[in-house]
Amino acid sequence: REGTTAEEVKPVLYPWIDPDYAVIHSSIVDTQRDILEGLMGGKAETTGADNFKTVQLVWDSYRSAASGEIIRY
Repeated sequence: REGTTAEEVKPVLYPWIDPDYAVIHSSIVDTQRDILEGLMGGKAETTGADNFKTVQLVWDSYRSAASGEIIRY
């Protein structure tokens, strides 16, 4: 399938959230659920190694922007 598709995904509207921040507030539930799953011995969605790779990507982006260098992985 070619091209770009768009899908509107609405956040879960918990009774305690501020509607102006629904996306952020509803994401807290999934984030905390994932952390709890990892603490209980299950498989966490992301690991420290994953997070390190994300930080490395950010710093490499800054370096690339400053130097014009293409960074390949």
